[in-house]
Amino acid sequence: MSHGHGAPRRKTRRRGLPGGENGNAGLLIGAIVTMGAGCATNGAVPPPGSPTTLMSGWEHHFSIDWTAVEQTGNTRRVSGYVSNHNGEFATHLRVLAQALDPAGAVVGQRIAYVPGGVGGFGRAYFIVPSLPIADSYRVSVWDYTWNQAPGSRAALTARPARQRPLEKDQALPEFRLGPHGRFKPPRQSIPREFDAERLTL
Repeated sequence: MSHGHGAPRRKTRRRGLPGGENGNAGLLIGAIVTMGAGCATNGAVPPPGSPTTLMSGWEHHFSIDWTAVEQTGNTRRVSGYVSNHNGEFATHLRVLAQALDPAGAVVGQRIAYVPGGVGGFGRAYFIVPSLPIADSYRVSVWDYTWNQAPGSRAALTARPARQRPLEKDQALPEFRLGPHGRFKPPRQSIPREFDAERLTL
């Protein structure tokens, strides 16, 4: 836990969702998803009593390094970096910053976007403004969407197969310039033994 007006740089530890076995967490998350449009702007305030994330297991893909510094006389700003340990691009990524009292109760919280998302095996900077002065703070990944980046493994496997090279004695097809400046393929020669009268429709 960090104390005082400025929290030391730290990495968020793994935490689970509250209310695991009684089903309350699932109902609560469903209500929060419905209200997600209200948290779309930077620095939005999530509903009271919400969990720390909508994406269980995010700690396996991300880590957060952050600090809390003075913003005004009675507010603090949490800022830092989200590191992506997955090879895929994480877009529409948001973080939740919470201000905690000495007993660990939440006294203030805000959600903010990580601008531009986080590339595979990269990191991105974020800022969560206007948090109240508190004994300690907590930061977690609120939600995100995976998006296949152009250089990802999945994108590389999706590339079309290369065409077979020409054989040693194989010549390129001949194209001639026809009327109106258009190219036309060469006319196919008809074998001498071909009998047009035998052709039936």
